[in-house]
Amino acid sequence: MTDQLTSPWGITSLPDGRLLITQKGGQVRIVSANGVLGGVITGLPVVNASGQGGLLGLCIDPQFESNRLVYWIFSEPVADGSLTSVARGRLSADEIRIENAAVIYRATPSHTGSAHYGGRILFDLTGHLVVSTGERSDMVTRTQSQLLS
Repeated sequence: MTDQLTSPWGITSLPDGRLLITQKGGQVRIVSANGVLGGVITGLPVVNASGQGGLLGLCIDPQFESNRLVYWIFSEPVADGSLTSVARGRLSADEIRIENAAVIYRATPSHTGSAHYGGRILFDLTGHLVVSTGERSDMVTRTQSQLLS
């Protein structure tokens, strides 16, 4: 592996065995099997990296080899606080940027705190995207976080 990353957070394997890794501050990097670290991949939205926020979990689309789509969770700064948000974009063929990044889900309402964003994401065996989020450490929502209703 490598000791060149700053606050690595999420990790997923690319089809060729290299690793796609998020760094809390908002960067994505590719690391080869022998530990060679690629440059910062640009094109992602700004993250709120304070507290427990940042660029969190990520995964690749089950059809990544043909569509090159990457999905990630991040703490999105907004006018009245921040949100746990999910975005997707296409990893460019030269692997230096995410193209057409777009937020596809926002866990509302926004919150002014910087804790409990959550942030894991994956595709299940049937192709559904599964996302976990936190309850944002709010005393009202904390008690509701495990209620299936």
